[in-house]
Amino acid sequence: MKVHEEQLGALQENEYYYHEIIGCKVQAEDGEEIGQIGEILSTGANDVWIVKRKGKKDALIPYIESVVLRVDVENKEVMIRPMEGLLE
Repeated sequence: MKVHEEQLGALQENEYYYHEIIGCKVQAEDGEEIGQIGEILSTGANDVWIVKRKGKKDALIPYIESVVLRVDVENKEVMIRPMEGLLE
């Protein structure tokens, strides 16, 4: 179902609509470019962002505080701190 942006309800801090997250560029805190968020899986415990990477398999990024450091929906950028093995 589609709704107009003005009909969207207010969200709490650190909550986002899927359309705000899909398409965001993802980089690690050390500046390494990871890829772009292509879709979101809703797992129940937390969302998992599927990051499309050039020449590599997709990365699955859990939307948890210890991994996702910053989300800038206006500039379509996300900064993460990859857990060990997350990007392998």
